[in-house]
Amino acid sequence: MRIPGIHSGEEVKAKGHYYAWLVIIIGLIVPFRFHLPVPVVSMDALLPVLEHISRYSTDQAASHATATAVAFPWFNLAGSFWIAGVIVFLTYHTIRHRCLLNMMKRWSAECTDGQALHLLQDVQANMKITRQVDLRVCPGIPSPMLVGFVRPVIFLPSDNIPDNELLFILKHELIHLKRGDLG
Repeated sequence: MRIPGIHSGEEVKAKGHYYAWLVIIIGLIVPFRFHLPVPVVSMDALLPVLEHISRYSTDQAASHATATAVAFPWFNLAGSFWIAGVIVFLTYHTIRHRCLLNMMKRWSAECTDGQALHLLQDVQANMKITRQVDLRVCPGIPSPMLVGFVRPVIFLPSDNIPDNELLFILKHELIHLKRGDLG
């Protein structure tokens, strides 16, 4: 018996993994870090040690090179490389995504199978999804997918999918729509 509001262990485990990876990815994308109000290492404790080391340093060239290396703002250079990498990454994936969408738009056709369209309407009604979702067939894709923020479309790789498989495919894609996975 399943009690509403109580999730199975597998469902909780999958959601936990999903949100843990989401936090990690956001942490890698956002370059800003929160700073603690109290420093972890006190500079007052380090200054006497650094003065002791610099007093006994005999090689002026080595100390000059160290001072120059410390004064170089390497974090500005690293930040510039990071921003350039983000721009290149986003540009590349945006172009690839647009090419995929154009290919799917060009090679897809409206689904004319009345039984499949009726099945889609039934699944939408059972899941209480009121948005209009189109069903198209695109032989150029390897698996079914949901595309579109404003006007969602389910693309099928073939129009001769058995009804029992089509039911699960439509439920799967509509769950993505209902959970807002496209965002």
